Amino acid sequence: MMKETMRLLREGLIGAEAKIIRSRNKDAIGFAGRIADESRNMITIDCGDAKRRFIKDQHAFRITVGDHTVEIDGEDLVGRPEERIKKWLQGKITGTSASR
Repeated sequence: MMKETMRLLREGLIGAEAKIIRSRNKDAIGFAGRIADESRNMITIDCGDAKRRFIKDQHAFRITVGDHTVEIDGEDLVGRPEERIKKWLQGKITGTSASR
């Protein structure tokens, strides 16, 4: 778990497969595709028919990196990659889990 979560936080999200598993907006749950872009507060997912933008801190994501899956709360993804690693090392990112 730690190795893949750390890799995700360090390398960024672009190119990873993602699915929204929880959201403040019930209609957003289930959207899935490849992450096309990310900014400090937004994530853009290419869902096949369109690219959709989501506010990170309003969703929880299941992100697939290689053959590992990480579930992470969007609040933990807010910020640039180097900011996320710092938060994770300080123990401020807690809602992560991984499976093979």
